[in-house]
Parts: sequence; structure tokens; C-alpha cells
Amino acid sequence: DAGESWTYRYANEYLGSIQFINQNIGWAVGGDIMFPYSIIYKTSDGGLTWDYKLFYTSNLFEEVFFIDENNGWVCGEGGVIYNTTNGGGDWILQSDSTIYQPLKKIKMIDKNIGFATGVFGTILKTKNGGMTAIGDENLSLGIVNNYLLSQNYPNPFNPSTKLSYSI
Repeated sequence: DAGESWTYRYANEYLGSIQFINQNIGWAVGGDIMFPYSIIYKTSDGGLTWDYKLFYTSNLFEEVFFIDENNGWVCGEGGVIYNTTNGGGDWILQSDSTIYQPLKKIKMIDKNIGFATGVFGTILKTKNGGMTAIGDENLSLGIVNNYLLSQNYPNPFNPSTKLSYSI
């Protein structure tokens, strides 16, 4: 009914993200920081039932992203990134141990190229699906302290306007 009505499903923990790749198959992630664990739920019947995997860690999962039925990633607190290549049957820790900032979002363009973002301007990029650490993939931009937008006077005789700026 295009979202006019909703069916309530209960989970005992915080859930930070949900993604469906079709009308039946989806995942949700979250956890509980009081009893430190993270959780990944999976449904194959459109959300009627959910199977789950527990991870006994204080690094709460925040985001899940799958590009197909088999290949997916989760990210979370402590800079953790996990990957699966078998639909969530097994998860492999991928994150670089030098990244301690909480990661909030992860998106993949394909099996190799993707980005994760987090607090304090953290941006991570992978060109190999995250399987090995690449030093230049941590593109932490920091916080912008100063910026300048130069004066702009539109020219009514020119359909385009150029803006000069510096950060």
C-alpha cells in the first residue's frame, strides 16, 4: 500500500541501519552498548522473520550496505568495517587499526570502490573492496577553520557565473 500502513516488528537493541536489495532479502544492524555487542539481522522473507549474528564487541554497528545478495559491508564505532562475500554467512574484519573514529555511513559503488564516513570529517576510500589497507585511503579532511567566498556580481549579458573561493 505504498507505505500507508506499517507492521511493527520488535528488536531488543538499537538498530542504526536497514537495507533491502529486493522485496524479500534485507539486513539491519545495531547493537547494545550496555552489554557490549553488535548485531546483524538478515531476512529472506520480506521481514516476517529475522536471523541474526552477534558480535561481542563494544564497537556498535551503525550502517549496512550490500551491492548484491552476497557482497556487503557494515561499519561502526571504533572505525570497524566488516565484509561478507556469502550473504552474511561469514563476516571478516577489514578496518585499518589506525582508524579509531566512529564510522557512521558506508557506500560501495561496486565490489572494489567504496567510501565510509564518520565523525570529525573522517572519509575513507577503498579501491580494492577493503581487503587490504592502503595508506592514502584515509582521506581525513579535518575541520575547516577558515574559508573565503570572493565577491560575485552576476553579469546580465552572460548566462554563466564563476565563483572564486578558498578553504
